[in-house]
Amino acid sequence: MFHAKLTLFKPVNVIKFFSYYLGLATVMIAPLDKMERAKTQLIMFQESSMKLEGQVAIVTGGGSGIGESTAKLFVNQGASVVIADTDYKNAKRVSDLIRKSGGKSLPLNVDVTIWTQVEAMLQSTLTEFGGLDILVNLAGRQVPHSFFRECY
Repeated sequence: MFHAKLTLFKPVNVIKFFSYYLGLATVMIAPLDKMERAKTQLIMFQESSMKLEGQVAIVTGGGSGIGESTAKLFVNQGASVVIADTDYKNAKRVSDLIRKSGGKSLPLNVDVTIWTQVEAMLQSTLTEFGGLDILVNLAGRQVPHSFFRECY
């Protein structure tokens, strides 16, 4: 269940609101009364019940981009994270940053297209952290253009 803490910058007459999700928090934009229709009031809901304390996550593709950001977000919420990437250098870099900030992480060199490496990743996760609660698959491969020509 999502519980939120409401923070208002000043009292407003809320006519209508639109919400969208950003990460683990909700941000709402609410138009003001008729006198100030051109302005908007930012109402921020700070998520409080979805802490990941004690959870273990694997983030494939965690060595850069969205995977790196996801891993850092999970650590900030209290989770231990396995950074799985085909580029071990990047996985280690992200893991080192997490550890320096006080988080728990394990870098692994994993190609998710090779089943034995996936099994080894799971075994390493169980050995290091004792379980697995969250799996985020962000590893990506580009399919050769000729593949599409042959299939379509």
